[in-house]
Amino acid sequence: MDPRYSIPAYLGHNGWIGLNAEKGVNQDEVEELALSSYRHFALKRMLQALIGSE
Repeated sequence: MDPRYSIPAYLGHNGWIGLNAEKGVNQDEVEELALSSYRHFALKRMLQALIGSE
């Protein structure tokens, strides 16, 4: 497992993952992770709105 990631104590049981950004982060990587997560949980109408805005 990548040491930058952790399971937050009070949110981890809900599927949240923490990212340690103290040493900087790759903005493209963070954007892709956020969009991937959003696409996984978004409703169909929300996905359609996302596709329309890209």
